[in-house]
Amino acid sequence: MDQKPRPKKESLFAHGLGVRIALQGCMFAILSLIAFVVGEKAAGSVEGGQTLTFMVLALSQVVQAFNMRSDHSLFKIGFFTNHKLNWACLLSVLLVALVLFTPVRIAFGLVMLPAKTYLLGLVLAFIPLLVMELSKAFGLIKHQH
Repeated sequence: MDQKPRPKKESLFAHGLGVRIALQGCMFAILSLIAFVVGEKAAGSVEGGQTLTFMVLALSQVVQAFNMRSDHSLFKIGFFTNHKLNWACLLSVLLVALVLFTPVRIAFGLVMLPAKTYLLGLVLAFIPLLVMELSKAFGLIKHQH
């Protein structure tokens, strides 16, 4: 609300936002494919790949919610300054855990994976944070207003 409104004729995708969305979509696609291959190998089944892919996609979107808060570094504005976002993300993570680690997973066609596979999934889910922070640090993402 502190920023001036955008001009009426300006596209929603102005200032490189469209390119940024496309590149981030490619990043999530690549992370999902990696997760599928790793999960499939770890479990020896397609369901293992689907399980890790679900986890990585769901959690990386939670991470992305924090990334998209600002064109400034998340470390500069702080992780916990938006309480509503924090609660929404906590609920999202709990729901993902419910699906992954309780019998609810059967309804989703998911399977239990080895613990180290879940840890690798967490690493994959946090890659968008690393990529976005580096992009902001090197000036690839600039403050628009």
